[in-house]
Amino acid sequence: MTTDPGILAVATHIKDLNHHPIERAVYEAFRRAIVTGSIPITKRINTTEYAQALHISRTPIRLALDKLVADGLVQHKPKTGFFACQITSDDVKEVYLIRKALEALVINVATEKMSPEDFDELENLLKETDEANQQDDIPRVLELFREYHHFMYKKSELIRTAEIISRGNEYLKHFRSICLSNDERRDIAIADHWAIFETMKARDTQTTVELVERHLDASLDFLLLNLGKRGDKHEHD
Repeated sequence: MTTDPGILAVATHIKDLNHHPIERAVYEAFRRAIVTGSIPITKRINTTEYAQALHISRTPIRLALDKLVADGLVQHKPKTGFFACQITSDDVKEVYLIRKALEALVINVATEKMSPEDFDELENLLKETDEANQQDDIPRVLELFREYHHFMYKKSELIRTAEIISRGNEYLKHFRSICLSNDERRDIAIADHWAIFETMKARDTQTTVELVERHLDASLDFLLLNLGKRGDKHEHD
């Protein structure tokens, strides 16, 4: 059995996507493995090895990689092969630029539509996050952060907007998880969520937007610092 982290990740994702046609499942599995950092950027993606380990032909793998080249997530080097692209500081900044514009919209629309019961539900979610954080249960905190955002998306009913944000968040999932593993950054993020909750409940739209933007700016700064410490470069090699 293979121990290659990339192959194992792709295999896991394909299993989760087995209800999709094989071409789509393979593409989505590779995309998820790349954006979460499971496929090392320094190691060639050997299509033969992947095909043998996944018990599929090379054709859907090549089709998936060609599409990911077009997406900018995979690089094809002549006479060498396919490699996962590096996430750059410019990539991160672009994702956060989109998040700042769209998350403020989502939260404002959600606020207009939320009932007192909805605010009670959101408050309970934040209390549960506090408890998990106090217990240093980082996986649970990360899960509750996702629930927090999904709650906002659901209440806003802006389905397409939420999909755009979610796709960008998934692109940076690996690095965001690392950042939220930092105790200080995690405490600040949770405090920000509480402050946003209070201004939402008060129907203070202007302050809510300011808090969301400040929260995302701080998150971006921390993530870029972390990206630099990991030795990521500005350009794709």
